[in-house]
Amino acid sequence: MLTRRKFFKLGAIASAAAVANALSLRHAAAYPIEGDSELGHTDTTANGSLIRPKFSYDRRWRMSVGLVPAPRPFGRIYSYSVIMDRPSTRSRVMGYHSWNEIVPIYGQVVSNESPSHYNKIWYRTDAGFIHSAQCHPCDNVPNEPSPDMPKEGTWAEITVPSAFARVQPNKNAWAMYSYYYGSTFKIISAERDKEGQLWYQVDDELKGKLFFVRAEALRPIDASEITPLSPDVPQSAKRLEVDLRTQSTTAYEYDQPVFTARCATGTKFYKPDGTEKDFLTTPGAYNVYLKYLSQHMEGGSKEEGDYYDLPGIGWVSYFTGSGIAFHSAYWHNDFGWPRSHGCVNLLPDDAKWIWRWTLPIANTDKRFTKLENWRDGTTVKVHYSKA
Repeated sequence: MLTRRKFFKLGAIASAAAVANALSLRHAAAYPIEGDSELGHTDTTANGSLIRPKFSYDRRWRMSVGLVPAPRPFGRIYSYSVIMDRPSTRSRVMGYHSWNEIVPIYGQVVSNESPSHYNKIWYRTDAGFIHSAQCHPCDNVPNEPSPDMPKEGTWAEITVPSAFARVQPNKNAWAMYSYYYGSTFKIISAERDKEGQLWYQVDDELKGKLFFVRAEALRPIDASEITPLSPDVPQSAKRLEVDLRTQSTTAYEYDQPVFTARCATGTKFYKPDGTEKDFLTTPGAYNVYLKYLSQHMEGGSKEEGDYYDLPGIGWVSYFTGSGIAFHSAYWHNDFGWPRSHGCVNLLPDDAKWIWRWTLPIANTDKRFTKLENWRDGTTVKVHYSKA
């Protein structure tokens, strides 16, 4: 039997694959799969290959799986992922997907034979089933570049699995970062290289540097996408509750829940010498008082094993003076369990919803929006509910 410990050990010893450039997407070629798809053969990826989002029967693995549509047609592996022949840690190992590999996702299924009790979602790929914790759902949608850029710049999001951020608008220039699907940035200009390729210049507010990204990788965010939600509901009638026991975030209007999402709050980390570092999200009553549409976050310590350097974190809503915020997370897909440095990690779409719904209303012409009186922001209650 493949235990949870063995499951992750197998993933850790899998051989590494070369990192794929986002704009030359690498993924396994889809082979013909027997069965019927409820959505037929009309859904295609950006490069024209077919996807079958609701596959109901698969004779290759001799089982009925009852797949439902996956959140995105592709997944980026951010850990070494064990491929199983069924959505179960008790099934046969078929192989491995390696770090930064891009795989098509044909659907998802919930299984009680999962490596964790809080995350029972598995994804169906070409080679078998992988647990969702090790795979970040993404699109592969290149965009039509535009050389015309507003003088004040524009906000944009990455719409491909990953794209290099280079020090010059040149495909051979040094790549400082990989920007991943779902991250957001401020574009300040557009520039062509000698081959006529258009690059967007991105302002990295933490590093104080300018990086260049292939323009096809970034989609400018239209103003209509970030208008406030429920603007007529007064501040006193809105509140957010973060339940540390269930690892969920719920929004209320007039005491009625209007939105809920799984999240990942703060946890404890351990230094190499075994010393504990406490980053647990503290229960209490707070208010959202500071917002960023995008922020580069860096912290922790390389010596102590908890260093992080994460550009383009989107939809950041701070609610404590110590730096705790709701924000998107593109570096994991394991919501429902504490794993952060104190912040409330959310899927990008969920973090965006909270950013739009909470007060203060963000001024997107500026880098950030901050309240002079924090009590004017949306109330946040962090607590442990009863089992």
